[in-house]
Amino acid sequence: MNADPNILQVIGNTSLVELCKVVPPGCGQVFAKLEWENPTGSVKDRAALLSPQYYQAGRQILIKLKG
Repeated sequence: MNADPNILQVIGNTSLVELCKVVPPGCGQVFAKLEWENPTGSVKDRAALLSPQYYQAGRQILIKLKG
């Protein structure tokens, strides 16, 4: 079993999968990020990781999350 030494390193390193049956063949490709692979199982992990970095840089943060 592999374990990451720092929880921050695993945030955002989620799998990307192609959803082949969502659109008819030849119409394009649709992909989905498996956000439940984040440590708390949420896309909000990314916001929690980036918020301190943006604050220290003096940037404003606007995050719109659904769900």
